[in-house]
Amino acid sequence: MTRKIDYGKGEKHAAKYLVAFNEKGQRTKWTEYDSKGVLNPDFISFEYDADGNVAKEEHCCKYNYSYRYSYKSDKHGNWIEQQTTYAQPDDKDKTNPDWMYTYRIITYYSDSQTKQ
Repeated sequence: MTRKIDYGKGEKHAAKYLVAFNEKGQRTKWTEYDSKGVLNPDFISFEYDADGNVAKEEHCCKYNYSYRYSYKSDKHGNWIEQQTTYAQPDDKDKTNPDWMYTYRIITYYSDSQTKQ
């Protein structure tokens, strides 16, 4: 578990966040406490695919929406394209499979190029 404290103006702490991790070191749940230490009922949960990439990020309960992620990988197994689907379970009309695309350009060097 990790704790993060945010401070607002005047150096008064505005909120505390508690982040839980699984045995692989992956974030699994994010919860928030207000400045008085009261737990916010909303939280964010995370799920991962077999390659360790975030597959789902679910925001519960006040806003109730999620992001689902799918990936295309290069020949080295690193993802080079991430497709994000935005969804609101209560409103199928607000599901957008093409909500966002993220691209990564990775340059690989051979050992002979890096040992010069």
